Amino acid sequence: MALIQFEAFSDALGKAFSAQIALPETNRGPFPVLWLLHGAGDNDSGWFRNTAIERQATRRDLAVVAPAAGMSMYEDMAHGQRYFTHIADELPALLRRLLPLSAKREDNFIAGLSMGGMGALKIAMRRPEQYEAVCCLSAGHTNYRFHEPKAGTPRANRYFIAYGEGGPLPGEEETLERARALAKDAPCPRVWHACGAQDALKSNAHLTREFFESLPGNPFQYEYHEAPGRHNWDFWAERVPEMLDFLLRGREERRT
Repeated sequence: MALIQFEAFSDALGKAFSAQIALPETNRGPFPVLWLLHGAGDNDSGWFRNTAIERQATRRDLAVVAPAAGMSMYEDMAHGQRYFTHIADELPALLRRLLPLSAKREDNFIAGLSMGGMGALKIAMRRPEQYEAVCCLSAGHTNYRFHEPKAGTPRANRYFIAYGEGGPLPGEEETLERARALAKDAPCPRVWHACGAQDALKSNAHLTREFFESLPGNPFQYEYHEAPGRHNWDFWAERVPEMLDFLLRGREERRT
């Protein structure tokens, strides 16, 4: 596996950006791709520094792209850059011109933890034609319902910059609105969801679980997994093999 520190200029962001890319060193491309999103306060190197994602992806001949998103909440920010547009639209188009990455829906997956788990659900439900499956770790479609910050705190200011005066909930509820519409008449990405039993965001994860489990016929092939663990890399690192197995399950089934 080749590990690439990728840097370029983004028109969507109006500035330079970075991403970590793990690319299989074989001649079997174009490769299936996992778009892997980091949590709040982290950057594009977090998954590679703290888990065995590179080694696990190598075993599966899977490319991994981990973009940097700052504290954007994976939104086109009210008072910042257009990170949703950058990650959902601009970055895939750019990298597919430069690298042997598959553009087929059945070869593209998105996953993330905490802020990135929320972002992965958000992007997958708004761009269902791009992703065959999505994984959300230690998050829900919203991470704020049970954790509203006090006015004037750094966390409240962060939400204001991302969401504006309306706050986070209207934008995050859109994820469920999109999912409800998809369940009726469009291809639905498969959804794998995991949270630690001792995680402070567990209530948000349960709220999202209740929504997906309420949909008749389970159109997203939704799975929820809860295991002992907190909101930390110990829990997330342990989930990597099962997460990748879920994502690539569809490819294996099509081969048999």
